[in-house]
Amino acid sequence: MKQLFLLIFITITSVSFSQGDYYLAEDYYREGEYEKATQIFKNLYSKNLFNTTYLSRLISCYQETNEFSEVEKLLKTALDKDPKQAFFMCI
Repeated sequence: MKQLFLLIFITITSVSFSQGDYYLAEDYYREGEYEKATQIFKNLYSKNLFNTTYLSRLISCYQETNEFSEVEKLLKTALDKDPKQAFFMCI
């Protein structure tokens, strides 16, 4: 029973930290501090490769900082992983 509570506690705290990072990155993004937001979104996306919200914000940050080669790499990788995600072609 103790192990179950420990597992639940660890899961809840890890989700809380991820959400805090997301909100911090969103704040940076909205304030136009794209370099800071890029680092956080990059970290979040590396932990959850199927989260399209992190990916789209990361792409947007790279576009705002004129790092188009990084955008191209991300999109190619995302399409290779899941070719059904055709909406990446519109970005």
